[in-house]
Amino acid sequence: TPRTRSYKQNSGAYRTPSVSVFETYLSVAKPGSIDNPFKNPARQLRHYIMMRLQFEAGLRSGEVLGLWLQDIDYGAESNVEVVRRHHDPRDPRVRQSVAKTQSRILPIANDLARLIQQYVTEVRGNIPEAQSHPLLFVTHASHGRGNPISSKAILQEVALVVNTRPDTFAGLTRHQFRHAFTNDAKNSMAEKGISNDSQTSLVQYLLGHSSPESQEPYSHIYNQNLARRTLREINQKRDENAKKSDSDKNA
Repeated sequence: TPRTRSYKQNSGAYRTPSVSVFETYLSVAKPGSIDNPFKNPARQLRHYIMMRLQFEAGLRSGEVLGLWLQDIDYGAESNVEVVRRHHDPRDPRVRQSVAKTQSRILPIANDLARLIQQYVTEVRGNIPEAQSHPLLFVTHASHGRGNPISSKAILQEVALVVNTRPDTFAGLTRHQFRHAFTNDAKNSMAEKGISNDSQTSLVQYLLGHSSPESQEPYSHIYNQNLARRTLREINQKRDENAKKSDSDKNA
């Protein structure tokens, strides 16, 4: 046994749960849910939006935290734009959560865009301190009210949701939402008959990677599932052939 293990062997791609686990998480975190651990409706709305952006658009948590107000398109076709803004003087954070990936424009569901607009107008818009910077998601508590929300705060929020159903959400991390997005995207592409080579290029764009090799950890769970399905089909075919052979012998 190797004395140490590589990052890839320990990455979330190798232990990402089924899509139903993420859907259950979002049902718990949905505003108004009786299981929601957050009592403040504004905090419920903010957390729900942020996790849906990771699950449905594949954004990194740092990309979500780095979104500006202008990055959301509320038009007929709603979009979120991921922009690299390293060391932008308009960002008041000492340690900026910035996009590690390439800039890109991604479609989002219209109902998610409406929720973001609701957050901007009904929550963020009523916090005077938040009007001094362009960051989309801000703190609501009295301490640091209106400041851009931190990565640590989101980690704590995810832990609170996970603790509502520790057995179902055991080991779940926020970054796994991005892995689940990739798996779902590749399954959808396969159903549409898109070739593996084309899938690689499309997923590379969706995840914002500069090279196709970067997506390997994200595609690993899909490849595992595909391998298992293929082996299951082979075994079923063997079983059918064996039964047919026995039937022919007894005829």
